[in-house]
Amino acid sequence: MSFIVTLMIISYVFSFLPTALTAMSAAILCIIFGLCSAEDVINKLHWESIIFLGTCLGIGNALTISGAGDLAGTFLMNVLGDIKQPFAIFTIFVILTFVISQFITNSTAIIIALPIALSICEIYGFNHMTFTVGITLASSYACLTPLAASQIAMTEVAGYEFLDYFKYGWKMTILVILGVVILVPLFYPLK
Repeated sequence: MSFIVTLMIISYVFSFLPTALTAMSAAILCIIFGLCSAEDVINKLHWESIIFLGTCLGIGNALTISGAGDLAGTFLMNVLGDIKQPFAIFTIFVILTFVISQFITNSTAIIIALPIALSICEIYGFNHMTFTVGITLASSYACLTPLAASQIAMTEVAGYEFLDYFKYGWKMTILVILGVVILVPLFYPLK
């Protein structure tokens, strides 16, 4: 088993194969060498997570292709009204992305929030990089619900309840949001 894991890490580091192909190859090697059976894998697979991830990616693509992202950007600009301060808009996008990412995958949250933010950056002349980094970081920290990431959702099998994630994660969440809102503009100026 450790040999397969070592091969997998080497493949990740040196990019011999794409990430998904590396993981699938390692799984197939585990089955070939008898470390687990295909039936065990199928029976213990968390199918809800797989279906959830597949639908989230579909939603993100649909929002981009249909033009709903541009519509949302126009709506958000109307809601923001007279607020044209880059720090306030940046903070709103970080919090909005963070909230979205609690319920769908981080890549889908980015697909939803980033096109809107970039169109607002274009209109107001804000730095695209600041918003891109802030939205990416905000979408990557989803621990208040088990819905955002399949690996978190799989912990429910161990007996964790839905509210446990919020109960133990809210303090760190506030620190992370404050860190993103304060530190990202220091490294990437808003204008």
